[in-house]
Amino acid sequence: MPSKTFSSLNKFKGKRRRSRTVLREVNRSTDKLETSFDVIVSGDSSDLDLHDKVVDSNNGDSNFQESATEKKLSKFHHENLDEEDLCGYRIVDVSFLKSLISQLQCPKCNNSLENCALEEENNRGLSSKFDVICSACQVVISSASTSKRLKDVNESNRPNTTGFDVNRRCVMAMKELGVGKADLDKLSKVFDMPSSLGKEAFTKHLKKLEAASSESAQDHLQETSKIICKAYTEVHPDYEDEDIIDIDVVSDGTWQKRGFSSKYNVTVITDLLTGLALDFEVLTNYCHVCAKNKMDKSSIEYGEWRITALNDGNGPYGREHPVENEDCVNHISKRMKNGLDTVITKLKAQGEPIDGKGRLTKERVKAIQNYYGRAIKDNAGDLEVMYRSTWAIYLHHFDDDENQHHRCPSGPESWCWYQRQLARGISTPSRGEHTAPLPQRISQAILSVFERLCSKTLLSGCIRGATQNANESFNQLIWKQAPKHRFTSYQSVCHAVNLCCMEFNKGSKSALIVMEKAGLVPSCNAENFCLKRDAERKRQSLFQGTERFKKIRKSKELEFLKSD
Repeated sequence: MPSKTFSSLNKFKGKRRRSRTVLREVNRSTDKLETSFDVIVSGDSSDLDLHDKVVDSNNGDSNFQESATEKKLSKFHHENLDEEDLCGYRIVDVSFLKSLISQLQCPKCNNSLENCALEEENNRGLSSKFDVICSACQVVISSASTSKRLKDVNESNRPNTTGFDVNRRCVMAMKELGVGKADLDKLSKVFDMPSSLGKEAFTKHLKKLEAASSESAQDHLQETSKIICKAYTEVHPDYEDEDIIDIDVVSDGTWQKRGFSSKYNVTVITDLLTGLALDFEVLTNYCHVCAKNKMDKSSIEYGEWRITALNDGNGPYGREHPVENEDCVNHISKRMKNGLDTVITKLKAQGEPIDGKGRLTKERVKAIQNYYGRAIKDNAGDLEVMYRSTWAIYLHHFDDDENQHHRCPSGPESWCWYQRQLARGISTPSRGEHTAPLPQRISQAILSVFERLCSKTLLSGCIRGATQNANESFNQLIWKQAPKHRFTSYQSVCHAVNLCCMEFNKGSKSALIVMEKAGLVPSCNAENFCLKRDAERKRQSLFQGTERFKKIRKSKELEFLKSD
């Protein structure tokens, strides 16, 4: 058969041209990885140790460290719940319930209950009360609710006589899913239920849950601080129990909406050594009472509050407690890409484009960003070497006449083609098929970007090579439970942050603590779901740390850039 032409291998699709052969190889490798991961997740944990499963899926490569997730979860102690034969809730069709009762006998007249009456007396949200009435003697044989009452107390310290267990569980479930009362009504509609939960009742249960999660989170933060102190004491044995320990933390703020329209801000502090969330704060400029009363910003109350808030002078830090700020490597490397994109856009508007084939393509800008980030991470702790390595990226991409590659990282794994060939014993390396150097005109155009981002002043803030990855992971947990595309109340955001803080540090079983404080007794069924979720989280964390996964992810990023 005749060989395929270039046009058949590189089919034009809209504004992108994709190489089918390359994509086929990438997709085949990706499918293989995803298949092996599915086997790991669905496998029986009793057959093989978790670490062995991931090593086996990575072709025996065991040269990777314990994942951050495993390190965090292993620092906390969990108590197992007692197993029960029959516990929890079941979704039951009422017709089947009536069929089950019809097989019994009336204790009064000994007649069969085949034609008994199953009457629903009243509904309290998702809880119903049923009466079983014998059709022969018209006696109420039994009367029971489908859910037990809660044992908490109201604001007057009197037993709560209206709250039902199933209603509060449903509110907690809706909040963990990131939805509200309207979605609970949809659930009731699909399951053909006679009633749902009222708006007022939904809000009351949410307040109870928020109070329980807040109390649990504060207890958890106390436990976390002790674990962090212990970790620093192990690193610095000269610390004593009474000493105030200086710790390294990562702070990051996240907004519920983009731009200046967000009403909620969450600031999270994580410890750099252990990766644990140490503290958080939820701030809002929205007051339900003020909005309800339509208070004007020109009111006296608003003015006093605003002046006091801005000029109280009671900040936690000052001259006596100086804080040394450092930068996240990922954010700094993004500045390189943004800086180059800004120069490209500016010169294109002036009629002097520097992008396109043979110049600053999107692939090359992405490569420069990656090299810049690697230069900082690989040389963490040595400012002078970091400085030389970042400038090596600039020199690498221009003319070879003056041999610009002497500062590039050496060795067979170097990103520099010149240093790779030297490591293989080639005395006179040649560029060959590697990317051609950039014109000198471009070197002058982007010099200012490198001078700004490769200065020792800026790089000194990245001397640890630290990132805000832990905080970003925490943030995405929050906005899963309080989605950015929906209006969310202050109680909902606080409840989400409390739950996410405990889950981030301790795992899914921390939700059982909140349930107990909210009057919801968890059983072994809930515990089993938590254990499965944590096991899957550990497996996924280990899998994403393998070299094969990282290579496939980079290949997909490169293909995306080529197709854009």
